[in-house]
Amino acid sequence: MSDRAGERSEPIKVLLVEDALDEAHLIRFLLEEAGPCHVTVAQDGLRGAELAEAGGWGLIISDLNLPGLEGLQVIERSREAHPDTPILATTGYTHPDYLDRAMRSGADDVLPKPLARDDLLEKVGALLGWSRGPAGAPGTGGAEAGEEATGHRTPNVTDEVGEDGPRASQVLVLAARPGEVEAGCTGALLRHREDGDAVTILVLGGGTAEEEKEAAKAAARRMGARIFVGNLRMDEPAGDPAAARLIAGAVDEVGPSVAYVHSEADLDPAHRSIREILLEKGGKVEWIYGYSGSRTGPDFSPTLFVPLDGILERKLELAAHYGEKEEPPPHLAPSFLRAQARYWGRYEGYSHVEPLELVQGSHPGDSETEEQ
Repeated sequence: MSDRAGERSEPIKVLLVEDALDEAHLIRFLLEEAGPCHVTVAQDGLRGAELAEAGGWGLIISDLNLPGLEGLQVIERSREAHPDTPILATTGYTHPDYLDRAMRSGADDVLPKPLARDDLLEKVGALLGWSRGPAGAPGTGGAEAGEEATGHRTPNVTDEVGEDGPRASQVLVLAARPGEVEAGCTGALLRHREDGDAVTILVLGGGTAEEEKEAAKAAARRMGARIFVGNLRMDEPAGDPAAARLIAGAVDEVGPSVAYVHSEADLDPAHRSIREILLEKGGKVEWIYGYSGSRTGPDFSPTLFVPLDGILERKLELAAHYGEKEEPPPHLAPSFLRAQARYWGRYEGYSHVEPLELVQGSHPGDSETEEQ
């Protein structure tokens, strides 16, 4: 089957050669959201050229201004090794001569920066033969065009829902590092998946080992969620504009009605910074929940509890991905997760629960409770 064929049962492998990390993650996010793609990122021209020559790609996207080796050379070497592989060049330079050089080097098309979502998906859709266009590209999740994608079944199963029952939601989960989602809110996310909600996880920092990234990805796949793992430094995220851009981009593209983020009582500066960015950028998110983690302080006061009856073992299986090669971190150890769930469960009459705080939004009965 040609690389330009339409629908596939397997994701299309895309090589993205882009040295700006925040832009690389955003492009990856857009492509994997729009269609059946798996994006690999190379941050310099030498590595990009090596991967391009190795082959196996359904599409190559390369910036023209790269360290190590120019994007034009990446395109030339790719075209020489694999003449049929579609290539899209991106560039911040708009002079006609520069764009013409990209085409003469072997690019099938050129997309000027800053990239616009619709333009990117239109170009990629044309190169990959997505017959239904970017809005209806194969594998696109979420609501159909024109269909409302609001409404939310809250994690607290005792809350009331509408007469027609809960409707599917877009759920966004933010974390500073791998492992924090698995410890704090996988029970809620598993409930979301049971309800048919789409879950997207954005981990801004990649942790200290490659194994942690792979564990986060494996846990997300097992849950049926999409995940993006960055490489941002989490020691001073408030001073890193890339963190704000990534979070704002995720909120804009996912359009979540529900979001999960670190608790207000968290003592980790990175966690608090991510929370502040979400509250600033996520004004239209209807419900935001805070989850606990390894650095949550004693002021944590959950107001919602997700019963883990029937799914506790699944939560432990997701966390177990972090202990496949060595001992898991203490906050992901099965004994700790069981004890924590049992501790909070005593407040609600369940054997095990997952605690959450309501950060933004309200639920049926809130006003009545206040009046009493």
